[in-house]
Amino acid sequence: MTDFILQDVQVFTGETSVPVGYVAVRDGLIYAVGPGAPPSNLAHIPRYSFPNYTVLPGMIDCHVHAFLGDDGCMSTSLQFGITTVLDMHNEPEFVKRLKALAADPAHYSTHADFKTSGLAASIENGYPYKLITDFVKDPEAIAASKTWTKLKAPEEADQYVQDRIQQGSDYIKLFHESGKTWGWDLTLPTQALQEAIIQAAHRRNLKTVAHAMAIDDTLSVLRAGVDGMAHTFCDEPITDEIVAAYKRNNAWVCPTLAATGSMTSEGLGSQTEIARDSRVAAIIGEEESERLCSCMGTCHGRGKLEYAIDSVKVLRAEGIEVVCGSDSVGPGKPGVGWGASYIHELNMFVEDVGMTSEEALRTATSVPARRFGFKDRGLLEPGRLADLVLVKGNPVQDIGDLMNIEGIWRKGVVCERHKDVLRSKEA
Repeated sequence: MTDFILQDVQVFTGETSVPVGYVAVRDGLIYAVGPGAPPSNLAHIPRYSFPNYTVLPGMIDCHVHAFLGDDGCMSTSLQFGITTVLDMHNEPEFVKRLKALAADPAHYSTHADFKTSGLAASIENGYPYKLITDFVKDPEAIAASKTWTKLKAPEEADQYVQDRIQQGSDYIKLFHESGKTWGWDLTLPTQALQEAIIQAAHRRNLKTVAHAMAIDDTLSVLRAGVDGMAHTFCDEPITDEIVAAYKRNNAWVCPTLAATGSMTSEGLGSQTEIARDSRVAAIIGEEESERLCSCMGTCHGRGKLEYAIDSVKVLRAEGIEVVCGSDSVGPGKPGVGWGASYIHELNMFVEDVGMTSEEALRTATSVPARRFGFKDRGLLEPGRLADLVLVKGNPVQDIGDLMNIEGIWRKGVVCERHKDVLRSKEA
């Protein structure tokens, strides 16, 4: 069923909240949204009553890794109400397969939509090659890394971006990582190369996002003109220079605080709390729950979660927009998992950064849609995709209610896990 109305329900549009209203869906799209009861001209559409529930847009995870083409990033994420995942580095063969999977209507009920950077811009002896060989140590991943494009000069930027477009990239990602928080001494791309890549992407109306975990690397790539950061830094306290660089670009930040907590080992307590939540464990299972109760522990004193959290507090206070992303990889990366770490991140935005629950929900819906230029999702308004999440309670006031999921729809198709949500609810 793709035509229905949810009524007598609190509606969070992605920007504002309507205490009692309705959402009408037709042919996989939002047809109408409003306060009070649905108008009489919608009487032909089946209606379902959900008092004391909240409906909100499907959420967007702005930082995942479909490692070696693992579609678990899409299937697991969907069960957490994440209807779109933004993959941040992947080989062309996997991009092609995962995009085809996401586009197949037979999988709307089982998989989130898939957006990707494709192969991120990397260089010889730069990040993330040492990560793959020394930390991941997966033979298939090591073999795949040998096929990655290794840029050498600014003159190669145009062809690199054109190749990404031809292979299905939705935005461009750059690596700008010295390895400081890992205790590594990696080769950094030149400023001229990063500027050339960003300019080539902008000429084709593509957004750019950069990986950097140290403050100096962050400042450098922001000065190159990048549109958004895939992490915040954790090696030093924030400075006025960083704030000014963000403002100069009107850049956004995807902090990945939950992942940083795993790297510094300071997040173990909150990771465990999320992993032990019965609502989370019911989705991910016992084995994955146990894996979340461990940490990567890669910083060894070279970074502090406090610095990362404080940087987001300052940037937010200065008007820099925040988007939510998990940096989840799935099996093989301790302490971070698809879906669960996204919920963890939103909780940290409220509990540690000081956002209201409503503000945190914006970082998961309307803000990323606007920032990445996805005009078909992120808001409940006519003409947008009917990507919906229905939860019992009021996550606009209490972010903890977000895991009381009763229904998820992607393009108007109900998630397999909640296929009976409308039964006995007809108005």
